[in-house]
Amino acid sequence: MPLRYISQAELASVSSYMRGRLTIETVNSAIDDAASHAEANAKLMAATKSNSVKPADRKRATTLLHCVAVCAICHLLVCMPSTGT
Repeated sequence: MPLRYISQAELASVSSYMRGRLTIETVNSAIDDAASHAEANAKLMAATKSNSVKPADRKRATTLLHCVAVCAICHLLVCMPSTGT
């Protein structure tokens, strides 16, 4: 999935309190960092499913998988339209 960086116009639309503390470079750098962490977590979860993860990383990977599953269930419960039944 391609990254979507913040534009100067989007940064200009936030409150002056935040705008004075942020630069476009720091915000977009944080987006890069978050994407790197997400990619590493996705690789770790995929390795867990294929049983190729190191024993030391297995607990973290399993926890990540459970968190994703719980979030998916919560999303379905909250965001699914009611069927009226």
